[in-house]
Amino acid sequence: MAIGKPRYFIDGRPRVEKLPRRCWQMLIEYCPNLEALSIGGHAPSPRLFDTRHITAGRWTRLRKLALGDMKLQPSSDQDDKESQALRKFLISHPNLQEVSFLNPGGAGFPSSLSLPRAALPKMRSFSGPLKYIKSLPHLSHIRELKITTLHHCQSAFPPTYAMLKAMPSLTFLTLWIDLSFANHNNPHDDKNIFKSLLESCPHLLHLTVFCFTRPTFPIKEFSAALRCSPQLRSFSLTKTYKSSDEDMALSAARIAHNNPNIQRFSFTYAQESWLTHRSGRVKQFGEFEILSGADGLPTSMLAYEWGLKAFGQTYSRRYVQTLKSQKTRRSSSSSIMSWSSSERAWSPRPQSVLSFNSFPSSLKHL
Repeated sequence: MAIGKPRYFIDGRPRVEKLPRRCWQMLIEYCPNLEALSIGGHAPSPRLFDTRHITAGRWTRLRKLALGDMKLQPSSDQDDKESQALRKFLISHPNLQEVSFLNPGGAGFPSSLSLPRAALPKMRSFSGPLKYIKSLPHLSHIRELKITTLHHCQSAFPPTYAMLKAMPSLTFLTLWIDLSFANHNNPHDDKNIFKSLLESCPHLLHLTVFCFTRPTFPIKEFSAALRCSPQLRSFSLTKTYKSSDEDMALSAARIAHNNPNIQRFSFTYAQESWLTHRSGRVKQFGEFEILSGADGLPTSMLAYEWGLKAFGQTYSRRYVQTLKSQKTRRSSSSSIMSWSSSERAWSPRPQSVLSFNSFPSSLKHL
């Protein structure tokens, strides 16, 4: 019986495969009006393709480019040559508005990226590591930024703060952090890191944070830090689950009371720490929308929760929670948060944009 060639190397990475010549012929020769191109996905990919030929393409209408876990250079000794090829490719596409490098920085990508001042004049959205972001010629034009570099030590944050301050147009920010280095005898360390991040981009409207810190930080510290961003309208927080975490509904009510500017948000609690963007397993998920009265203060919260119970069983619930007014909260001493809730059948309201569909399977794995 014939034995096939092993797909993986000793280090666990997949064997590099070549795409058919007809594939490149189709893209480069027969798609002159291409406007969006996406190849590969987040690491680790079960298959790794040699995509160096992509830098030979020239598409005058190309607006969106996403390159995932792939091989843009054959070996480290050819880094300069392949870096120049990628550089020339980006310079030759001035209409690019969105660029995403989903897994750069490894052996498959150039170690650096240097672009002239005139390059990428229309780009408004970028995803990639800090070393690529710093080379962008028009940081002040960026509105949406996804930082794929893991912030894993105290010294990793100040350069990010400085870079964010040079991006006055930034309204959407996504980052991946690990706060295990923080002094967890002093929970304010976590709060100060989030506080400094938000103060560095005062016009932020949406924040997405992936944090696999263990031990994890309390939501109340995160809620306090959010006060530094009065224009923030929504956020998504993914963190490691801890048995001592307060009830998710209580955390959501805390966010609503402390940050009346926030209109909707979500929590995702992972069962354990994860090492890649897609390997975490979800323990609990919640999506919330805050409805406000004529005075702008929160009056009720629309909520959807999904989670895992013992022996792999799952649960889900939809509910409306009434949030007491500031005046009522001052006169009440029965609860720290002073909120009341009612779980009942809920039907969509005109002022709501939150969709209570069934829990999507894609959220069960990060």
